[in-house]
Amino acid sequence: VDHAVRAIATSTDDAIIRLRYWEILILAIIQLISLGLLRWADVTQTRYRGRTGGYRQDHRLKLLKKFLNLDYSEHWDASGSDWLYAQVQHVDTVVMSGYWQVYILFQSLFALFLSWGVAVTVLLWSFSQKKAAGSLKSSDYPDLSPAVGVALVFPFSVIAVLIRRKLTWATVIHR
Repeated sequence: VDHAVRAIATSTDDAIIRLRYWEILILAIIQLISLGLLRWADVTQTRYRGRTGGYRQDHRLKLLKKFLNLDYSEHWDASGSDWLYAQVQHVDTVVMSGYWQVYILFQSLFALFLSWGVAVTVLLWSFSQKKAAGSLKSSDYPDLSPAVGVALVFPFSVIAVLIRRKLTWATVIHR
């Protein structure tokens, strides 16, 4: 935003000033969308991570249905306190370790995608500004190394996160 304000202050051309105002408006809208997504994520985390809300109730109900569907002789394989303990403790473990990891996975992938998008957008924006100003030299062609670097890191990061998710899920199931 600083460069747009500087351009507005120093320019006398109405077209450039109008373009910079649109740039500031677009950046402000992007900031508001980002703030809205952050707020939504906080509300979602609070709603579905609480002790009695969201997914825990569903898992407790499924565990109770599993107990009710057992044969009469199988009811005595575990004591009542074991079933109660499983409903309270193991359901919390499944939700905290399982679903929370999936949420963090998608949050990390989205942040990685946005960082790559910002790198490419800044690269293309600076190139188009130099081209529009007519001050493009052969040495000013876009340096693609940041965008290519992030694009190369992206698949490896996704694979690493998926492997970590699989290991976490295996740990949860093992418990």
